[in-house]
Amino acid sequence: MIKQLLLIIAISIVSEQLYCSSSDSVYSLTIQLKAYAGQNVELGYSYGSKILFKDQIKLDSEGRGQYSHIDHEGIYFLSMDDSSAFEFMITQSGYYNILSDNGKISIQGNTACETYQQYLFSVSRKLHLIDSLKRDSETSNDPIIMQTMRMKIANHRTAIDSITLEIANSYKGNLLGNYAKAMLPVKISGNSSSHNLTESDSISFLTSIYKFKQHYFDNITFSDTRLLYTPVIEDKINSYLDRMVYSSPDSLCQAIDILLLKSSEPEVTQFIASLLIQKFSQQKHREGSEHAYIHLVQDFYLAGKAPWLSTREIRLLSDEVQRMRPVLTGNAAPEIELFDATGRKCSLYAIQKELTIVLFWDFSCPNCKRILQDLINLVKKYNYLDLQVYSIYTGNDLDIWKAWNYKKLPATWINTYQDSDDPASIRFNIPYTPAIFILDKNKVIIKKNITVPQLDEYLFQYVN
Repeated sequence: MIKQLLLIIAISIVSEQLYCSSSDSVYSLTIQLKAYAGQNVELGYSYGSKILFKDQIKLDSEGRGQYSHIDHEGIYFLSMDDSSAFEFMITQSGYYNILSDNGKISIQGNTACETYQQYLFSVSRKLHLIDSLKRDSETSNDPIIMQTMRMKIANHRTAIDSITLEIANSYKGNLLGNYAKAMLPVKISGNSSSHNLTESDSISFLTSIYKFKQHYFDNITFSDTRLLYTPVIEDKINSYLDRMVYSSPDSLCQAIDILLLKSSEPEVTQFIASLLIQKFSQQKHREGSEHAYIHLVQDFYLAGKAPWLSTREIRLLSDEVQRMRPVLTGNAAPEIELFDATGRKCSLYAIQKELTIVLFWDFSCPNCKRILQDLINLVKKYNYLDLQVYSIYTGNDLDIWKAWNYKKLPATWINTYQDSDDPASIRFNIPYTPAIFILDKNKVIIKKNITVPQLDEYLFQYVN
């Protein structure tokens, strides 16, 4: 249900963007591609890092076609039946001619769209050379050759930045100029590049990293809604969250607040909020990300800051947050009292151990049997620890479970099955099986939804 909701949110935002972007501006395409005569070519456009289908254009027997239903500026794509594609930028209202010459497709219309084509070609060529140099460097053991390769790579990257900067300066105010500016790396003063850092250098280096993070979005013109129809804002935000922000709850929540205040343009705020909820929804069962997801939903969506959502959509998000809160990392786990194969009721909170491992599993889960055996072996490895395994079968075939229970599951474990009328998996908000939780002696959740190797790593650190 939540996945459907997130899809609805994304689609509704795109639809509203298109509606808001429509104007009296004319963006007309004339296509002359003789090699594709009689075919339909597909027209798509960027919305963030996604490529969305716009329409089909029928080419006549001479490979000619026209299209005048483009609603906004941005990056577009023509896709042909032979799986080839042509990328271009619509930067101003006017007339654009896409044609082929000696098998090479190009665009004519204005200097900005033509410059974008040259930019794509130049950058692609430089990146190809960089990849080639990297491969050569990896196969060489000669330090002089490796150093030479690194210098050449650095020179090519500098050349890309120079081309990009020139375009940004030449096309200020144009979509191309703002796009190029957004592609530029952030440069701050006092940036240490030393690889042999003393203690004072280390402080300087950390300071420069902090400054770099603070200025990470300086080159993004968040007031330009046209940039939503390029990948640059989404790519920059993903890079920021994945590379510049610690995965701790406080850091992620702070990053969310910073991003949501980046623009006063409603369309941009919608775009960022949609991107964030999709990203953190996918990661909400990880440590840190679960707190960030709840913070985003609670302080933005449920706080009346998302007027584009319906009452039903808001209620679904609210219900999900209520399910997540009881089993957040750092909270005490819900009490459960489940029956084992002998009919004995087993309370989770009755376990008097330093650590409790709670395992949810099912026969229908392809990985569960393998994970069970891995977990059995791991618990044997740490048999000197004061821990207890509380396993919960989430399936419905109790006869098979009982037979398997006696043969395969260790007698030292507490092996139970969940009540179908009050499933423990729902109380623990289990997204999938197998699911492993680690609880401390007070039944506070230390780790959740972890793998056996991650459990091994935790127990190793716990011992040492």
